[in-house]
Amino acid sequence: FAKPVYNSYVLAAKLFEGLLSENAENENIYTIPTKDENGNYSVLLTYASKRHDERSVPDITETIHFEEDIKGRNVTLWCIDKDTTNPYSLYKKMGEPKMDDETIKTLRAEGNMKPIKEFVADGDITLDLTANCVYLIEVK
Repeated sequence: FAKPVYNSYVLAAKLFEGLLSENAENENIYTIPTKDENGNYSVLLTYASKRHDERSVPDITETIHFEEDIKGRNVTLWCIDKDTTNPYSLYKKMGEPKMDDETIKTLRAEGNMKPIKEFVADGDITLDLTANCVYLIEVK
């Protein structure tokens, strides 16, 4: 099964070479904002405690601002967290069933990276962040 750490590398591979400056106000949010020569953005964002303590990073809503207006542009969101793209968490939620063919198929599907949302931006992007989540935001 594709594990979350592997999928984090899959997301990181979608970053562009043009590294931008960032200004996260929350000390538990880390971003790698990039932009290509065509003006497309790819931003990797993580929300995690410096102390590796889930209790110190409550669920929050965060607004992501870009250096230019992205209204009308196509946005794709990718996410890895405790409930998304996480076969182990799904296995636990399923009650730790025996690994029959159907269970394996379900868990493999859960581990495959896929966008969680695609839309046309109407302004800044708002994300609901949970402890230890990883997001990739693509704006084209």
